[in-house]
Amino acid sequence: MIFSKTGLTNWYLKLASGTIEKAADGAYVIGGKQYYINMLSGQIPIIREVDGETELVLQVDGSPVKYEIIW
Repeated sequence: MIFSKTGLTNWYLKLASGTIEKAADGAYVIGGKQYYINMLSGQIPIIREVDGETELVLQVDGSPVKYEIIW
């Protein structure tokens, strides 16, 4: 994903929601091992709670976002 504007504040890309855990290898385990998200572009996502739901989000800073979903 590429966002064309830089300098945006408080913009986030939601990568996943549900149960989220960070694995020892740096990947994120989603939904009790239903799938995994591995960041390829070096950004570090944030795990946060919003209205009782856990989300994996990435702050948008204008740089390309590359990740893989492993089923």
